[in-house]
Amino acid sequence: MPIICNEHAGNIVRELKQLPALASIGGPHHKGPKMKYIMFEDFSGDPLPILIPNRIGYLEFREQIPYTKVLSAGYVQLRPTGVTCHGEAKELNTAVREEDAEIISEKLEAPEY
Repeated sequence: MPIICNEHAGNIVRELKQLPALASIGGPHHKGPKMKYIMFEDFSGDPLPILIPNRIGYLEFREQIPYTKVLSAGYVQLRPTGVTCHGEAKELNTAVREEDAEIISEKLEAPEY
């Protein structure tokens, strides 16, 4: 299961931004591949997004993570204008928050080691 949180994530984002045709794939009504995310509160109280493939259910993945608090969840996309988030995770009783895209973008640009 891919968790994007390594030292190369910033390079991946920069490379994807140079490929506008690939970066614009998806959208709320697009039938192609999407990524989901769940934003957890980590043990220090900070938000921690984890990106997961669309084919994995939110609840299925959530059960594998030790953090107790889910802050939000939805779909994430990398567009030419940056990271965007939309949607909800009904099975987790949560949805996207306004600040989620910025948090995910910051984590991708400056991952923790």
